[in-house]
Amino acid sequence: MISNASASCVYPVIWPERIRAAKGTTSAAIAIGITNACAQLMGIVGPQVYQSKFGPSYHVSFGTSIGLLSGTIIFIGVSWKLMGRSVHKRGG
Repeated sequence: MISNASASCVYPVIWPERIRAAKGTTSAAIAIGITNACAQLMGIVGPQVYQSKFGPSYHVSFGTSIGLLSGTIIFIGVSWKLMGRSVHKRGG
């Protein structure tokens, strides 16, 4: 629940920077497609992480979710920083 809420809150925040950094309509379309694909991965990974064999406590599943969420936050921060540098270099 926490990762789902975080993901849905973060995408609108970083969306304008990704579109601004993409040059041209083709690049913007690819950026939108990649972002959408990343968001859809949750539907594939979630059932694999939360299998009933890890129950009833789901310690492994929660640890995996926290690890993935932490990695996501780190990579979003890095990409935000790189996008900011790119925008500042172009004078935007």
